[in-house]
Formats: sequence, C-alpha cells, structure tokens
Amino acid sequence: MSRTFGFIVIALLLLGTVGLVFMGGFAKPELSQTRLPVYAIAGKPFRGKSTSDTLLRLFDESKQLHAAGKLPGTLTAVYYDNPGEKPGRVDVWVGVLLRDTTTQLPTGYLLRTFPSTDAVRAEIKAHYMVAPTPDKVKTQLQEFAAERNLKPGNVVIERYLGEQEIIMEIPVTSR
Repeated sequence: MSRTFGFIVIALLLLGTVGLVFMGGFAKPELSQTRLPVYAIAGKPFRGKSTSDTLLRLFDESKQLHAAGKLPGTLTAVYYDNPGEKPGRVDVWVGVLLRDTTTQLPTGYLLRTFPSTDAVRAEIKAHYMVAPTPDKVKTQLQEFAAERNLKPGNVVIERYLGEQEIIMEIPVTSR
C-alpha cells in the first residue's frame, strides 16, 4: 500500500511540474529598454484597496467591452506609485489601450493619453496564476533601469496581451 501511495505522489508531482512548465511557471521576464509611442487609454480610475470588488468589476467591465469589440485594442492598467501610500492600496486607471482614438467611448469611460517616452519593459510569458508578482517584476525593472543610469517614473503600465502574455512598462528619464 505504501509503495502504491509513493507512485501516486510521484505521478502527481510530475503532472504538477509539467502543468507549471506548460503555464510558464519557470519563465523569467525578458527585460529591455524601449521607446513607447503615445498611448491613448479608454478607461476609468480607481483608488482603494487592491482586493476591492469594485476594482475587479472595473477589470471585468473593460474585458467584456473589449471582447464585444466596443473597445478595440489591448486590455491595460496604469498603476500610479504614491510614496507613503498604505500597503494594499492602489491608484489605477483600468481600461483598453485603443488602436483607434476615434472609437466611440462607452458611457462613463474617459480617454487618458500618455506621451511618447523612453521606458524599461518586462515581457512576461506565463499564465497570471504562475507569473512572478507585479511587485517583483517592478523591482526587477527598477534595478534594470538603475544599471543603465535611468530614473524610473512613478507609473507602471501593464498591457494584457493574452492569457499567458503580459507586458509591464515603466517610463524612464536619464539621470
């Protein structure tokens, strides 16, 4: 009986490892320096707890409008870094990076533009459930910028290209 149990445990561990690999659990973010174009993001602001149901609803609403073709582009969130802010609280713009700025915006949605700028970028090719945490990737990007004598700004742009592809960008300036 204990031998059978051992085989079952080994089989489950192997299956779990294969699943983790398939989902990109061991993939490291690819870091680079880039130039961002002007971004026009249709969305809504949120400031509050990162675990808030309201924030989840904003993401779901934007995702549904995007899927229905009412906001064509890329699901996007822009996080503002507020030094001294209580842990667990966020200031974020949730919406869609538009392909066409002449798109008619749904009721309640506003257009926010971000100028073209230099940035550091992390390309994460892993399912969100096994991807590195945003804080960990943000720290990696800040270190990457410092190594290149660049000063990171107080904005983090996250673009959700698919179930297993996220791009994080932080605008930078020369020191």
